[in-house]
Amino acid sequence: MNRLLTTEYFLHHSVTPQSWDKRKTVDLILASHKQRGLAYDNRISYHFLVGKDWVHVCRPLETVGYHAGSWPHNLVSVAICLVGNFNVDKPTKYQVDKTIELIGQLRAKYPNIKPKLHRDVRATACPGLNITTEIVNEWHNHGKINNMTEIQKLQEEVRKLNFEIGVITPERDAVTALYDQSIKNHREDIKEKELNYTRWQNEINGRKQAEAKLQSCMTGEATKYDTLKAALFNLLK
Repeated sequence: MNRLLTTEYFLHHSVTPQSWDKRKTVDLILASHKQRGLAYDNRISYHFLVGKDWVHVCRPLETVGYHAGSWPHNLVSVAICLVGNFNVDKPTKYQVDKTIELIGQLRAKYPNIKPKLHRDVRATACPGLNITTEIVNEWHNHGKINNMTEIQKLQEEVRKLNFEIGVITPERDAVTALYDQSIKNHREDIKEKELNYTRWQNEINGRKQAEAKLQSCMTGEATKYDTLKAALFNLLK
């Protein structure tokens, strides 16, 4: 499912060990999200994971992720999750630099996007006590709107997933399949409305023809009456 509007991005922390490598972290978080019903399309609900020295693109940027614990916020937001427990840990320099870069890319694509912490909308400490609103605002203001590397990677991923557009395969993006189905349903709805309009138009035309026929009959009867009236008048002279 794709977002129709993007107005905010959320900062999260994974609460997994900051020292873990990419594969181990991704596998654990994906399994957790599946178990909790957050991976509706078999993807991690965040859009980006930022590890101590790596980045993982979890899902196409335009899709909705179940990450905020609030449906209205999920529908309009992007999620960046920093790997670690930031009640205890502090972000590495790589994590800070890469997060600022990602924020810059989001600001380039969505100029009015605003930052939020997960705890702004839920009763949680996420993204940890060591990541404050002031720190995130500073990252937001330093986000350079330039390099689109991660966005381009997302676009390439989506392009590959949709290569066989119109053909549902096990490898194809489940979100795109849902989107295609919604388009199909929409077209069928339009077709049904067009048929209903045609029936209505035919009914209107039938009524108009009946009214015209009635008017013709009435005109004919009026003519006969005028003729008879004139004949009687002549006889009475």
